[in-house]
Amino acid sequence: MRKSGSARESWLDRRRRRCAAWLGAAFHAVPTPPGAAVALMCDCDGRFAVGNGGLLSAAGLDALLSMLDRRKARITFNVVADLCRTDAQCVGRILSAGHEIACHGWKHERPRELSSDELDLMLRNALADFATLGLRPRGFRSPESAWSLALLKRLPEHGFVWNAERDPAARPYRIIRGLIRIPVRTDDWDLFDQGAEPAALLQRWTCHLPPVGQAGTICFGLHEWTLGRFGDFAGLLENWIVQTQGRVSTSLTTLSDIATAWPLPAGRCAAPRPSSGLRG
Repeated sequence: MRKSGSARESWLDRRRRRCAAWLGAAFHAVPTPPGAAVALMCDCDGRFAVGNGGLLSAAGLDALLSMLDRRKARITFNVVADLCRTDAQCVGRILSAGHEIACHGWKHERPRELSSDELDLMLRNALADFATLGLRPRGFRSPESAWSLALLKRLPEHGFVWNAERDPAARPYRIIRGLIRIPVRTDDWDLFDQGAEPAALLQRWTCHLPPVGQAGTICFGLHEWTLGRFGDFAGLLENWIVQTQGRVSTSLTTLSDIATAWPLPAGRCAAPRPSSGLRG
């Protein structure tokens, strides 16, 4: 889910945030990999989903995991950390299916609205909850993509390697302290913001894919509960994945696979390299 604006973000903070993203994309873009790398990520909100989404979460997750298993596709699930304690079975199913697990906040907080101390507390509590299942996520995705510079400065300190947010940049880049920003080109929120139909949404996604045979990296986002709300979405998404996997020189990958493909330049300090978002 995403919203615009924040009561706590000043005009100057917003300008600084946008400037950091622009400078990173313009001067610190990572090399383009051979072929086209397409990443699909799912913001797994569970009971924190907007409206009645929490009631649709289980059915949507069932449909998504079953479809991904049929297609032998591995994606990134951005999980609200509190679910590791309150719905460990849900997180365990994602883990058992072999998918990457990243952090989607502790209790689905908007980082942009948190103070410095609150950000540190949120990240510590989130990592503690993941640790109860033996998990150490590499990536962080802000709820509603409400990120802040204060958040980005703290992510490497807490061992995170990448951050994925709504971003118009053409390819991943280093945004701050070696942290890799993975731009999310678009997501499924158009189903609600603009009343788009699932078929039309996926057609838009197709239009964003790099031309066949051209190198590039692109990330799309969705929510597990949208598959529970829109009965035809799972089938249409499966067809889209089949078509994407069938494109020449195109691979479906995870966000950590993208972020760890490029080592830091010599002389740059990296965060301690954590294990993947799997048991360890």
